[in-house]
Formats: sequence, structure tokens, C-alpha cells
Amino acid sequence: MERILAASPFLCGIQDADGRWHFFNEALQGWFGTAAEVPPPGPGGLSGLTDLVRQAASGQPAQTLISNSRGARALLTAAPIPWDDGDALLFCGFDVTGAVRAHGDHQAIISAAGRILEAFVHPVMTVDGDLRMKACNAAAAPYLNGAREDAAGAPLTAVLNVPAPGGGHPGLAKLVAGVMGHDDHHSARMEAALVRRDGAEVPVRITASSLPGDTAGGALVVIEDLSDLQRRHSQLSIQARHDPLTGLINREEFTSRLERLLERSAPESWTHSLCFMDLDQFKAVNDSAGHAAGDELLRQITTALLNRVRGRDTLARIGGDEFAILLEHCPLEEAREVAEKLRQTVAAFVFEWEGQRFGVGASIGLVPITGCQREAGRVVAMADAACYQAKHGGRNRVCVLESEDDQGGPRMVETLRRALAEGTLLLHYQPLVDADGDGTVCHAREVLLRLPAGGGIASPHEFVPATRHRLNVEMDRWVLERLTSGPVTAGHQPLFVNVSAASIQDPAFVEDMLAAVGGNAAICFDITETALLEAGRAIGPFCDAVRHRGWDLALALRWEGPSAIGLLETLRPGFLTMDVRHLAAGHGPFRRRLAEQRLELARLVGATTVATHVENAELLGITRELDFDWAQGYLLGSPQPLTPG
Repeated sequence: MERILAASPFLCGIQDADGRWHFFNEALQGWFGTAAEVPPPGPGGLSGLTDLVRQAASGQPAQTLISNSRGARALLTAAPIPWDDGDALLFCGFDVTGAVRAHGDHQAIISAAGRILEAFVHPVMTVDGDLRMKACNAAAAPYLNGAREDAAGAPLTAVLNVPAPGGGHPGLAKLVAGVMGHDDHHSARMEAALVRRDGAEVPVRITASSLPGDTAGGALVVIEDLSDLQRRHSQLSIQARHDPLTGLINREEFTSRLERLLERSAPESWTHSLCFMDLDQFKAVNDSAGHAAGDELLRQITTALLNRVRGRDTLARIGGDEFAILLEHCPLEEAREVAEKLRQTVAAFVFEWEGQRFGVGASIGLVPITGCQREAGRVVAMADAACYQAKHGGRNRVCVLESEDDQGGPRMVETLRRALAEGTLLLHYQPLVDADGDGTVCHAREVLLRLPAGGGIASPHEFVPATRHRLNVEMDRWVLERLTSGPVTAGHQPLFVNVSAASIQDPAFVEDMLAAVGGNAAICFDITETALLEAGRAIGPFCDAVRHRGWDLALALRWEGPSAIGLLETLRPGFLTMDVRHLAAGHGPFRRRLAEQRLELARLVGATTVATHVENAELLGITRELDFDWAQGYLLGSPQPLTPG
């Protein structure tokens, strides 16, 4: 391109995106005199050039008359062109000094314009003072109402089929007439629908510009076809509202649709429901097979779910492995059946990747959308709390919350935040005793968090689900701060302190809180198998930091899932805890055999075994038969306030 411009007799130059001349040919340099005299194409460089650059940079070809130090005149045109990684401006001009002297500015412009119209990519045409077309370039031909050769001298409104737009915009004739007769550069634009010669209606932007020095009137008209631009905008809009991995709508669009549903529904006719779904064991797939496998799993799960939801339902991906389903015109009982079918679909799904087979589950929270709910945020918070309750109540199940007063609702979140701010939470403990003894020999104590409520103590089942709402780390910090702020732990047995997955994943918690504990307490961090799986790769650095300070770990195993063996071997915790309620009569021999195997593995790694929830004589008998080391439960000691001493 530069070679062509260099050989051109026209005045040619290219200005890059930073406002510098990237190139100008000898004709342009000679017209100005020397290279040093070539001015910057900006304010103060040449008269009238500021508007030219601004209009050209906005995407519209533009032109103006310029003068050099010798009084010569040139018609300079600027048009945007692609250049390297961005855009640039191409300047092309003709010396019109002689024509101006002989015929005036108007004749010079018309003469020069006829030679450069063909250089423009956009449809360009010149119009005389009577609003009749004088000339147009080849690019304009498809947009004319007839043949190009018949357009010269015809009225502009007959040549261009542009129906008068609504909304108070000026018509085509009024737009062009409004810029004529100005001494300096003047332009105006409008957007409208133009009917092309082939009958297709396309969106266009029409810009009319005055011709400086044209005392008889006249204008330059440029047409920009917006079809591709609108198509790109539409694509960008779709991308902004959809998840690129699954093609489902994203959280923002889902929230917008929920808000619109709440706005347009009459309270007495609301029969909608909302599901939040969290995949179980998804992190295990990501960690063992990689993120590519996790992405493919999500795509396949999406296909399976779309085949199960009703046509009028809305399925969205709102997080990494989280989905939401808006069930319109679906009362709660019908929604229960839909949610259960979705759960069964995911539970039956088998994912294969490079010779490996993975099973996943779905924890689903379901809430009704009733007439008393006007805020989308509160409905979402309820569904989120219900999903959390399903996940931490055993996973692979559907949990229904019918009102905000149910467990873990937004009101409970507000109550917990207020209790944290005011310091009204309480610490209790429950002893861990010798399994073969009479309960009097206490080896350690488990720290329990309690919430005062109505003159009594709220059950953990009433507020623990609400910790889904980013309260886990705050609550874990509060517990450790209370344990280390006074002599509450001095002289006592080790304290078992529960820690959440959110805290394990929070580098600030690991650094700040573990440093704060220091040597003031004998701490054993009690971690559920669920929390370990949710924490993912963060568990390694956390365990290293804990052991570096001389503390220990307790691992609480679930009764489902194959991960227990790998966790025992990898983490080698000092303690293994198991809920013996699952071994009571009626559960069959399988769990008894599974418990024996896990206890044997625990002893191989040197872990002390602890039976939890020993609430009656039957469970104590099972604990002793299986030869647990320690035991904990209401039969052996109920929770008591943790006091200094």
C-alpha cells in the first residue's frame, strides 16, 4: 500500500492511532515545501482540519479545503482505514489552486470531488443546492432507487428511498438542506431505514456535510450501512447475557428475568417456583482429571438438564458448578416433582474421561415465589440457603424452604451478622472421653458455637445453613479470637475447633488467625470431609501451616463417597471421627463392615478414632464393639458453657 501511495501524484499520507504521521509521500511533502513543514493533522495545524480529523476518526469519510504557506489550496479528504492492531486515517488531497482562482471554491470542490469519490468504501454522493444528485461513487449504486447512470440530476429523495423516520427525526431533505450554505465545515446526521435497489431494507446512518466556500449551496452525503454493526452489537449482547461454556443464560440475565417476572405478575396469580442446584463431587473431577474434564462435564450435564426441564422453564448457569431453574406457573408440589426428576437425572449421569468414570450428584434448594415476595434478591437468598441446607444435610437431595422464617433464610443471616457485630454469640464445649470408661476421664473438648434466641439457645440446625452467605470465615475468626483473647484455654485439654472450607481457602485467615493463635492453645482443627472436598487444592497449604505450628487435624468422614481412603493416606490426620448413629439397628451390615475397614485404615496411619453422637446405650455398645478410642455424645456429656479457668 505504501508503495502505491508513494508513487501517487496525489497528496497522500497516513496518520497512526497515536496522532503521528506514519507515512506521507513526496507529493504531500512537496506541496507543503519540506518534511519539517508538514503539519500535524490536529488543532492549530491547519485551518478547518480539527473537524475533519474528528469526523474521520468517528468512522465517517470527511473533506475540507486547506492552504499552505504559499497560499496554494488543496482539497484534503480523510477516511479511516485498518492499520496494524488498530485504525488509522488516510489523507488524500488534490491541488485545486487553479480551479479555485478560475471558478471559485464551489467549482474546485466539485471538480476534485468527482475524482476522489471512487476512493471511498462507503457510499458517497454530492448534492447541489436544489437537492439534486450531481455524482456518486460505485459503492453507492446498490443503495440507489434506480440505475446509477440515471441518478445524476434526479432529486435526492427520489434517488434514495428513505421513508421519513418517526420519533421527531428530520427527514432526508431537511437533513441535507440544513447543512448547506455554511462558510465553514458543518455536518448533521440521522439514522433511518433505507430500501436498497434489491428491495432489502437496511439500517443506515446518513451524514450530510457542507462544502466550504460553496456559496451556491451543495453538500456531500455519506451513507454508512449499519447492518454489520447492529449484527455485532446483537452478538455482543447475546454474549453478555449468556455463559460461554454451556450457552445457558448467566446470573445477571437470570436475575433480570426473575425481576421481570415479579414485576409483571399479579400477586394473587403467582404460582412460580425457583430451584438452586449445586453439583456434588464436581471439584473431585476438576482436581483429578483437570479443568478440561470439568468443562466437558458441565456441558454434558447442561444437555441432560435441558432434556428434563419444561419448555417454559428457564435454566441458567449462575456459578462454577451452580445452576438455577426458574419454574414459571409451577406450584410448589409440582415443582417438587420437577426438582426430584432433575436430581435423579444428575445422580444417574456417568461421566467418562480418558478411561476414567465419574459420578456426580445434585443438591437442590427449592422455594416458592409467592405474592408477598417483591424483591428478587430475597427470593434468590432463600433458594441459596435451601441449596446450602441440602448440601450440608447429606448432599444429593432436594430441600424445600417455604418461607424466610425457615432455616437459613435471609432473616437468620441478618441475625447472625448482628450477633457477630455485637459479640453476643456464645462458646460451649462437649467432652471427648475414653470410650471404655465411665465418661469421667476427659481427653479433649470440642468447641461449639451457639446463638442466643428468645431467652434460650438456638439449635445449630436453625442457623448453620445461613453461613452459606459468606459468614463462614467471619464466624471462624470470631471463635479463634475468643479462644485466644483470654485465659479460657489455659490448663485445659486440647480444643477441637471446626473450620470451614471458606476459611481454608482464605489466605488471610490462614496467615492472620493461625499467627494469632500462636502458642496460647492446643488446637486441633476439626474438618469435615465435605469441607475438605470443597476446599480443593487449598487444603495442602492449610495443613502444612497447621502442622508447622505443632497443632493437629481431625477428619470427620461421611458415609458416602469413595474419598475416605485417599484422604486418610494423604492427610494422615491425628484423629478420625465417625458419626455412629449410622450404625444403629436398621442400617444393615454394610455400614458396619465399612466402619471396620475405615477404623483399620485409621489405625494404620496412627490416628486416634473418635465415635461421635453417642446418644444412647445401643450406640455406646456399638462404639465399644468396634473398639473406638474416644467417644462423644449426650449420653457421655452434654454441651456446657466454655468459661475461663
